[in-house]
Amino acid sequence: MNPAAELLSRDSFSQWLGIKLISVSDANCVTQMKVTKDMLNGFGVCHGGVLFSLADSCMVFSTIKPDLVQYSIESQISYFKSVALGELLEARSERIHDSNRLSRFSIRIQSIEQKKELARFYGTVYKL
Repeated sequence: MNPAAELLSRDSFSQWLGIKLISVSDANCVTQMKVTKDMLNGFGVCHGGVLFSLADSCMVFSTIKPDLVQYSIESQISYFKSVALGELLEARSERIHDSNRLSRFSIRIQSIEQKKELARFYGTVYKL
């Protein structure tokens, strides 16, 4: 089992959200999740925290290595469109900076059906 899949098997929160690991390569990851009724806010659209969590999990799965401990130290997200019940979402990570102690990631969240970018997440991890 690859390290990201092993981590997901122990990650109750990501499992509860229904996050699926589609692919993982060096510093890149693709995850998917379907928006359920439990994820809707009072306005009837997907809660922003759900999108943040999808992106954050995607970033973590991108960074996991058996011989290196890394911690998220900063993250931000911009929302571009609302997300409806039943939409299938995809998060794709890309490492945009890497040094001895820090890596910075960009995660694009899109609707698979609409092929539109819904949100963009940026996160920084610290390497011990």
